[in-house]
Amino acid sequence: MITIEPLQPAHIAALIAAYTAAPPEYAAYFQPFAFDAHTLQRILEQRVNDLYFAVLWAGEPAGLSMLRGFDQGYTVPSYGVWIAPAFSRRGLGWATLVHAAETCRARGCRELMLKVHPLNTPAKHMYERFGFLKTGVDPRNENLIYRLNLDHRVGV
Repeated sequence: MITIEPLQPAHIAALIAAYTAAPPEYAAYFQPFAFDAHTLQRILEQRVNDLYFAVLWAGEPAGLSMLRGFDQGYTVPSYGVWIAPAFSRRGLGWATLVHAAETCRARGCRELMLKVHPLNTPAKHMYERFGFLKTGVDPRNENLIYRLNLDHRVGV
C-alpha cells in the first residue's frame, strides 16, 4: 500500500491540502521551506541533484520526503519527511527512512543526516530505533542533529 515515487506537479495540490488541513501543532516541527504551490513548484524546477519524493498510501498522496544538500555540494545529504496526520502511525515514516538509506547507498553516500526538534519525541524515537545517533545541536534553532552511518545495515 506504500509507494514512494519522485515528486511530480500532480502531487502538489493534494499534499498542500493535507498540510493546510493539519493542526498547526502537527506541522510545527516541519519547516524546511514554505509548504505552498509556488515554493514546491519552484523546488521541482530548480533542483538538480536534490531528491523530493511523494509518499503514497494506496495511490493517494500522504506525505513528502526529501534528500537535500546535494545541490549545495554536500556529500552527506539531509533527510526530511512530513506525513499527513490522516496517514500517521501506518509505517510511512519508517518506509521513507528505508528508502532514503537505500537511495543514499546507491549514490555512494556513507552517511545520512537529519535534524529534529527536541520536543518531537515520536520522531526522535523512530530515528534512534532506525540507528541514527545524536551528534549535536543546531545553534540556529536548537534542533538536534542526528547521523546514520550507511556502512551498517541498522534499521533496514
